Amino acid sequence: MCSVCGTSENLWICLICGNVGCGRYKGGHAIEHWKETEHCYSLELETQKIVEEYNDLLTSQLDKQRNYYESLLSEVKEENEKEISAATSKAVSMMKLQKLQAKLDKCLEEKSFLDDINANLVKNQEMWKERVRKVQEREQAALKLKDEKIEKLEAELRDLIAHIECQNAVAAAPGSISSDIQGGTILPGPSTPSSSSSPVRPTKDRKRN
Repeated sequence: MCSVCGTSENLWICLICGNVGCGRYKGGHAIEHWKETEHCYSLELETQKIVEEYNDLLTSQLDKQRNYYESLLSEVKEENEKEISAATSKAVSMMKLQKLQAKLDKCLEEKSFLDDINANLVKNQEMWKERVRKVQEREQAALKLKDEKIEKLEAELRDLIAHIECQNAVAAAPGSISSDIQGGTILPGPSTPSSSSSPVRPTKDRKRN
């Protein structure tokens, strides 16, 4: 009978120490003995079947551990898939970012190139403006000088015409008047052109008989 409850059914005897206890279908005292002593070998008295409780427990624990690790592996696999998906998305985002950065760098480079061209054009424009201004100043100075020369030549021409007209008038005068005029001084007329002869002012009084 069971050493704990006294039942005579479903009895097990420990092959290590001889303890008798009931099985799981009664009070389960044989299992309690195994848990307390860790004696692994027992004999079922009714069937004379030796059962290695340790192997049963180990198998059960291995099943539990297998299920546990399979669950962990499933979680790890799921996490890895999430990380791979996140890494893929991140890689795609990084590629897009790199492409955008490359486009931005190219735009900045083109802008810098255009700024240099614009600066050179402005500089050349100022240079050409200065050249045109100097050319205009030279042309204005040349025109002014030319006008002054023309005015001087016109004045000389008027004096020459007046002198020629005076000489012609003297030559056409009667003899006595011509003699008196030849003894005087010819004064130039006004600066305006005139068809009349310039006045003649004698330098000495004419002698009377």
